[in-house]
Amino acid sequence: MRQTIRIGEMVRSLAGHDKGQLFLVVRREGKYLFLCDGKQRKVIEPKKKKEKHVVGTGVICPWVETQPEKINNTSVRAAMKQLLAESGEVK
Repeated sequence: MRQTIRIGEMVRSLAGHDKGQLFLVVRREGKYLFLCDGKQRKVIEPKKKKEKHVVGTGVICPWVETQPEKINNTSVRAAMKQLLAESGEVK
């Protein structure tokens, strides 16, 4: 059984033209996740993707869910950079 992906979790795309790229989950509506990376996919226009087309990394940025007013492109890029450094994963 698949584990549910949480808001604030860093995910890797499994399908589409962005396959292999990392994103941060900023919102969810039903079976859809809204993803952004602060560069190609901005916070104002996040990528809408079905949950089955991404895999969670297990690395979570807790402030994304608790403080949504802080979400902007700069903070998303900084959070992803920090999460990558903490997890030891190379982008």
